[in-house]
Amino acid sequence: MLSIRKKISKIIFFCSLIALSLLLYEKYLLFEEKNTTPQKLVTNPVKLTDEERQWLDTHQPIRIAFDGSFPPYSFINESGEVEGISFDTLQLISQKLNIKFEIDKRTQWNQIYQAALDKEVDVIATMVKRPEREFQFLFTRPYVFKSLVIVTHDSNKQLKQRSQLSGKTVALIKGYQYSENILKEFPSITPFYVDTMHDALEAVETQQVDAAISYFAATYYIQNKYLLSHIKVVAFYDRNSANESIAIRKDKPVLAGIFQKALESISESEVQVINSKWYPPIRKPIDYETIRDIVSVFVVILIILVIWIGQIKYQSRKLKITKNELLLSNQELNTLKDNLEVKVDQRTEQLKQSEQKYRSLVENLRDEYFFYKHDLEGVFTYLSPSFSSVFGYDVEYGMKNFSSFLSDHKDNKRVSEYTNLAKKGETPPAYEIEVIDQNGERHRLE
Repeated sequence: MLSIRKKISKIIFFCSLIALSLLLYEKYLLFEEKNTTPQKLVTNPVKLTDEERQWLDTHQPIRIAFDGSFPPYSFINESGEVEGISFDTLQLISQKLNIKFEIDKRTQWNQIYQAALDKEVDVIATMVKRPEREFQFLFTRPYVFKSLVIVTHDSNKQLKQRSQLSGKTVALIKGYQYSENILKEFPSITPFYVDTMHDALEAVETQQVDAAISYFAATYYIQNKYLLSHIKVVAFYDRNSANESIAIRKDKPVLAGIFQKALESISESEVQVINSKWYPPIRKPIDYETIRDIVSVFVVILIILVIWIGQIKYQSRKLKITKNELLLSNQELNTLKDNLEVKVDQRTEQLKQSEQKYRSLVENLRDEYFFYKHDLEGVFTYLSPSFSSVFGYDVEYGMKNFSSFLSDHKDNKRVSEYTNLAKKGETPPAYEIEVIDQNGERHRLE
């Protein structure tokens, strides 16, 4: 029992340790700062084939388009120029490949998408890979990672997690697919449509809405640029929900391979340099729902362990009761056995004494009676000494040859029949036989 308790204690300890580790890891992810001092810059070369290098030499400049209203990923600054995470990444690729980009003047998403379909641009710098888009574009691996967050006014103390959006008024950006997905998931939301993320956050700042769904880095950038001091990020809505890749027209597969190699050549230190410029140096929101899920799993495990421990204790009690009952029964059986042995010994002694008395009585009869016994096979096992005084034969001889002493009298013909009845356990009727003694004289016996 002590061993079982030790095992259970170990299981509870390890489960607690796992849960604590998960919570600490979650806390680390939530409070990780993006403006960590970048490590020493490492630059990796791009290894192109001769065919790829020749293709680049004959197809420059590469026509590329940026979404101009998507800070800090790509946007138009006050000087009318493109900047942002995507722009810095493509500039780095341009340096690595030693190629020239021709930036298209169109910056509205619908316009640049149509321009790519019309083959007026070769590359769109940021695009979410979706099945319907794969008919027209080839995609690199994602390089811009975006998470949707819930933004509220800093006076709002009630809305702390995703599930609490039901029934709220929420600012959503027109034409963005994630806005449509939010309404599908929470049909009870009252949508407050705006044109840009800045407008959405402004609606929260002025308390026109309960919340806005925005991208984390975009929220930070707009909050600091426009001094929105009364908004806060309260929770993640969806992590990495719309990561962006470089989209290349499908009729340019060689260029798609070149961009993929270029992205793979970008080192972690180079990524850190770009990210530190644009990502927020503030802590991320606490993801209460993730923590709740982790705690729920731990609670379920704990409940299962408690039930298991209860079952073990219940079974132990039953085993203890059964063991006591078996011990008691065993004691009773031993007592009965001892009593039975005593009674058997007593009865055996009584039978022995009775037989001795009976034999003594029979053996003292001389002329009128004799006593015999035989087994179920008809073999004599005892013949009293009085047999010799009556018939003159020796007892041993008489036991072996008794049937030869019978005369030819008709009464002797039924001896075998009566003997068989006795061997079967039945009582034969009284009968008489005639026996010839050692001197040839006939004797009638009952």
